[in-house]
Amino acid sequence: MGVATDPSRLTFVAMTYADLPEILRLEEACHPFPWTNTVLADCLRSGYMCWKALSVHDASLVGFAIVMKVVDEHHLLNLVVDRSLQGQGFGTEMMNFLLKQGLEDGAVSMLLEVRVSNTAAQKLYSKMRFEVIGERKGYYAASDGVRETALVMKYRWPKQ
Repeated sequence: MGVATDPSRLTFVAMTYADLPEILRLEEACHPFPWTNTVLADCLRSGYMCWKALSVHDASLVGFAIVMKVVDEHHLLNLVVDRSLQGQGFGTEMMNFLLKQGLEDGAVSMLLEVRVSNTAAQKLYSKMRFEVIGERKGYYAASDGVRETALVMKYRWPKQ
């Protein structure tokens, strides 16, 4: 599956509408072009798998993830780790959880898009055995007005 980590420092809880103010604050702090409250609420309304990652020590919000299921495929739409906690392995722990969920759900693959400039995320996904399968030119908004390319990456679960 993914990459082994130390014993879990996170617990995962399904996101609710009541969580949206805190989730939105984290989203806005971590992205130059954050999703809106409406987009986040639409993810819940649409039945996407929306997870909060909480510290097992104090139940503080470490991050969140949103995954859309399409038949036998999962599509990672958003993964956020609190900026002050990045680089400490929480992204890996979150990805291990998401990959475990996908396996249990019978998914055969997981897709995601990542900014070409987001080398830290690309490194994480590559470590988790995602492979670049394509590009989406002009996919992401950018501050200079020129839209940024996304790399499309795919993880395939081994045949059971």
